[in-house]
Amino acid sequence: MTRWAALAVAVAVGAAPAAAQPREGALLQSCILGAARVHDVPPAAMVVLLMVEGGRLGMRSPNTNGTGDLGPFQVNEVWLPKIARYWGVPEAEAMRLVRDDLCANAEAAAWIFGTNLRESGGNLWEGVARYHSMRPDLQGAYLGKALRAVQQLRHGDKHHG
Repeated sequence: MTRWAALAVAVAVGAAPAAAQPREGALLQSCILGAARVHDVPPAAMVVLLMVEGGRLGMRSPNTNGTGDLGPFQVNEVWLPKIARYWGVPEAEAMRLVRDDLCANAEAAAWIFGTNLRESGGNLWEGVARYHSMRPDLQGAYLGKALRAVQQLRHGDKHHG
């Protein structure tokens, strides 16, 4: 993992108690790298998604359309039936895992991102936009947030190395 991606992992676990940060940071890094490898997506893009989504373990964020987003990568509940089938578990178990398990959340996010990346013909930024929404009118603002996350990582890297 690049130094700037490691910085993003540190940012992502910043809300954890200080004693838990190194352990959780190492776990998060391992989860992201493993999920990215399995689903053939760039780990750096996964870090950007994590920064933009800004979720936490155990978190469910309600959306205006009645769905909710789960965990650190804010995986939308509309994906749960497909995730449950893919994992071979009941939907309620998939929801619990995506919401409460760091590696399961990263794996689900990488699977969704990889699906969107392939459906966009390998266009990285279209895959990032589609991770957020299939609606083009909602994608531009999300891409702006993703670009700011990349800039934050680059700025942070300049001051840490």
